[in-house]
Parts: sequence; structure tokens; C-alpha cells
Amino acid sequence: MASLAATEAPDELGQLLEFHEQHIEALKSNLKDLLVSNPETESGTKYDDIWILRYVLSNCADPKSDKGLKRAEDSIRKSISWRRKNAATLKDILEGKPVPFDAKFKEFIAVFRLFGDDGGPINIVCLNGSSPGSLMDNASFDQVEEYLLMTKEEDYVICDAKTRESRKLVKMISIIDMYDYGMF
Repeated sequence: MASLAATEAPDELGQLLEFHEQHIEALKSNLKDLLVSNPETESGTKYDDIWILRYVLSNCADPKSDKGLKRAEDSIRKSISWRRKNAATLKDILEGKPVPFDAKFKEFIAVFRLFGDDGGPINIVCLNGSSPGSLMDNASFDQVEEYLLMTKEEDYVICDAKTRESRKLVKMISIIDMYDYGMF
């Protein structure tokens, strides 16, 4: 008879954290001027090893090389600065409130959200049913930029929660459907 331990899912997140521990610790040391002992922030973001891991994987995935470590540090510094400036909105998103301009922009964008088997968001934008020109006629560049950033933040909140719950790294997928979309 097999033991219960043999049927438990492996802690893939724990394995990733261990595999990239050297880079995570180096970044924590380099960022000690920004990272506080209490990882909870006014935006609700947890600046912990799991949060830092995403930057390691995006910028310096080879644990035997320091290549990309400075790029990861710079990205984290920019992210924390942006998160401080947008703390109130990020807190609202974390609490489940809609992103700024959501209802207005969905009049011009055909976007659908599904969820993968791991719970991660799959966003599908159908350009044939969207009107980017009308969107830009009715919104400023800064509003569109903020909307896009905040929808990615909404995805991040989902991925982070599912990652912590499942102990597997959950990521989002974006699909841009250009079927029957005329360029001219």
C-alpha cells in the first residue's frame, strides 16, 4: 500500500525558491534600502522571496551566472517606485475592485478572460471586435497606458494568490486574435 506522502504533489515553488536562492538573497541584500522587514506594503504587495523570484526568472534565470542580476534589481526598483505611486489603486485591485476605466474601455475592446487548469488567467483580445482608433479618440495615451498596466496587475494578483495556494508558479497568458482584422 502506497503511503500518503507519495501521493502529495511536489512543492514546485519551494524547489524553484531553493534553486534560485543565491540570486534571491543577493537581490534582497542589494535592495535592503527598499525592502523592509515587514513585507506588507501600503499597496498590499508582499515583497517576499516569491515576489522576488518572478524578477529572477524574468531576468537572470541561470543560477550559475550573475548575468541579469543588475537588470532584475533595476526592474524591482522601478516596480516598487511605481507601486508606491499607485498604492491606492493597487490596494483596490487587490480587494477585487475593477481596474480604472474598465467599463469605459470595454466599449472599445473585445476582451475575454478564461482561466487555465492552474487557475491562471488567459486573456483573449479579439481585434476584429475591437476599435483601437475609437478607444484612442475617447481616451488619452496615459489613460490607456494606466489601464493596460492595471489589468496586468489584476492578472498578477490572481497569479500570486494561485501560486501561494498551489505551491506551483502560476503565470498569465495573453492572446491577441487577429483573425479577419484588416490593417488598412
